[in-house]
Amino acid sequence: MPELTDQLDALQSALDTLPFALGEPALKAEMRHCPEDFRVDENLGFLPSGQGEHIFLHVQKRGLTTPALVQHISEVTGIPVRQISFAGLKDKYAVTTQWLSLHSPGNDPQGLARIGNDAIKVLECTRNHRKLRRGAHAGNRFSLTLRSLQLRDPASDLSTALTDLESRLATIAASGVPNYFGEQRFGHDNLRRALLPTDGNAQRRMKRQQRSMQMSAIRSALFNLVLAERVRNNTWNHWLPGDVMNLDGTGSVFADEQETDKALLQDRVAMMDIHPTGPLWGQGIPATTADAAVLEQHIARRWSLLSDYLENARQGLGQQRRSLRLPVQALHYRLQEDLSLSFELPVGAFATVVVRELLQAISQTD
Repeated sequence: MPELTDQLDALQSALDTLPFALGEPALKAEMRHCPEDFRVDENLGFLPSGQGEHIFLHVQKRGLTTPALVQHISEVTGIPVRQISFAGLKDKYAVTTQWLSLHSPGNDPQGLARIGNDAIKVLECTRNHRKLRRGAHAGNRFSLTLRSLQLRDPASDLSTALTDLESRLATIAASGVPNYFGEQRFGHDNLRRALLPTDGNAQRRMKRQQRSMQMSAIRSALFNLVLAERVRNNTWNHWLPGDVMNLDGTGSVFADEQETDKALLQDRVAMMDIHPTGPLWGQGIPATTADAAVLEQHIARRWSLLSDYLENARQGLGQQRRSLRLPVQALHYRLQEDLSLSFELPVGAFATVVVRELLQAISQTD
């Protein structure tokens, strides 16, 4: 047990010190000083048809988790939680907008008008023929205010640090950032709870959703460790022999085959048309070969605590891929005493991994 505890401590240390693509930033600022400082607007990517047995609600919430929103809607409408769907989880300590679908054939439930309160506002109500599925949205737009900009090291030069900040913003707009999973993905001690031994009865009593969250946290941790190694050797945004590539803006991936034109691959990566991928580890054989496979297998062996768990899980997942690079679209900023940022990210991406390349964010919710 002490040996396992040491491994978990080493794992947490590695995840807490992920390398920066642009070097450690010189500035720090307050994040989430109030919910209005962290706005997230979901881009559904399609228009509901206006007809069908699923009510589509466009809702704004403040200081509330998405599951809490669903529970509230269920209580006031009488529609069971299992019949309420959403595309993605949204931050609690924020002002966010998102769509939800309620399976309700026939007339609208009477409680629909009572959904709104001090924390919830219904922006639109319509209908659609199909329910909303997880990950069905196109992405999210973030509008952040980072307050009280100051130097991390008082002995540094502020003018130089601000010039560096603007340089980082330009680089990120052009070239993206490492697509780390944000700390939100790991929840409250999910890694330790999953990896520390428990008796069989406790495992059986665990809810399926909780098991899924723990499995997701472990996969995300191993992905971050692979990406960290690619950042260290400066290949997170370059083609490496044997890579599996992701076509920008899609979930499509393709393997690097022997006959592939390597110069063309490098050009397409440089143009942000394709991105190298990393493993969402699971059961089966990884798709990478050559240098990319050697690197991934090295990290998997180094952190066998994670890879063994994923390979041997009773209800395991197959090998999948995730882009190592995160394009940051429509980035705009205003720099005064505070830094105001807005940008768009695809589904599954974290705004906090964009911010970490700019400055050290001191979250007021910590």
